[in-house]
Amino acid sequence: MSDVSALKHVTPSANFVTTALSGDDYHVHMQMCNGSWQRRWVFHPPEFGSSTCGPVAYSYIELYLNVATEDYTKEYPLSAGTYLQQQEITYTSNSASGGFGTSGTFSTPVAGFIRRLPSTLSANDPSGVSLKEKTLVVAKQVGAYDASLDTSATFAGNFYQDVLLPASRECVTFKPDLVNL
Repeated sequence: MSDVSALKHVTPSANFVTTALSGDDYHVHMQMCNGSWQRRWVFHPPEFGSSTCGPVAYSYIELYLNVATEDYTKEYPLSAGTYLQQQEITYTSNSASGGFGTSGTFSTPVAGFIRRLPSTLSANDPSGVSLKEKTLVVAKQVGAYDASLDTSATFAGNFYQDVLLPASRECVTFKPDLVNL
């Protein structure tokens, strides 16, 4: 995944809380995700002798997901302190009402970042890079696609449930609660 190099270039802003009194080792976690989707339709079998498809049985979103996290320990200077930056997700779709629509993409313009003192049991702090790719089936609708059920009012909750939670199962170091939708 080409976006992994962006993990190395996250620079937290000066808005941090100072908790350390001397130069210390800190646990650092960074994460990002991106992907795209396409709505698919499943049809009932046609009636005997018919040359056309039967009626729509249901539709669903086939979503391609990339997840990247990096965890490491690094010494920071005296004033480093604890820092949290929420991951930002932006999305585009062809839905006029702001939902998934029939196709779209999402990306991470701002990586999620946590800097904190290591756990008292440092073995509990993960270390390394995790890159995961997964195709998900989400947003299933029985019958013909109904755009009135797929709006900006439902997008954030559906995205969290259908994309971010499965991302955390695929990549155990991914933190869905760090994401701001």
